[in-house]
Amino acid sequence: MISKLKNKPVLYGYFLTLGSGLLFTVSTVFAKYVKRIDACEISFVRFMFGIAIVLFMRNFMGFKVRPVVKKGLYLRAVYNSIAVILFYLAVQYSSITNANLLNMTYPVFVAICSVFVINEKITLKIIIAIILSMLGAVLIIKPFEITINYGDVFGILSAAVAGLAIAYLKFAIIFFSMVQL
Repeated sequence: MISKLKNKPVLYGYFLTLGSGLLFTVSTVFAKYVKRIDACEISFVRFMFGIAIVLFMRNFMGFKVRPVVKKGLYLRAVYNSIAVILFYLAVQYSSITNANLLNMTYPVFVAICSVFVINEKITLKIIIAIILSMLGAVLIIKPFEITINYGDVFGILSAAVAGLAIAYLKFAIIFFSMVQL
C-alpha cells in the first residue's frame, strides 16, 4: 500500500501526517495512564522511538538526512525537546484535553517568536487572531479559580517553547533557500 502511495505524493503526505497524528495521540494517552513512569522518562522513550523510526527510514526506505543550516536545526531540536518534556509534564499534571488544547496554541507563539527570530512582520489580522487565541487558552485554564493547575502552566509553556522551535525551523528554511540562490 505504501509503495502505491509513493506514486501520489499528496496522498503519501496525508498518509504520513495521519500516521504521525495517530502515534502522537497514542503516546499521549499512554503517558497519561502509565502511573509509574514520569514525564521525563516518557519523553526519553519517545525520542528513542523517534530515532529508531528515522534510522529505519534512512537505512531501509532510502530517505537521506543532510542538514545544511545546522544552527537553526540544532536550536529547533533543543527547543523542541524542551517543548516535548513540558508537554508530557502537562499531560501528567492536567487532563489530556487541557494539555493538548494548550499545546495546540503553539501557532500563536510561532507568530510572536518569528518577529524576533526572522524579523517577520505582524499584521492587524494576526494580532486579532493572537488575542482571540489567547482568550480561548485563558478560558481553558480557568485562571479565576483559587488554585493553579501546574499541568496547565506546563501546557502553555510547551506551546511557547514549541513556537520558538518552529520559528527556528522557519529560520533554517529561509536561510537554506537563500543559500540555494
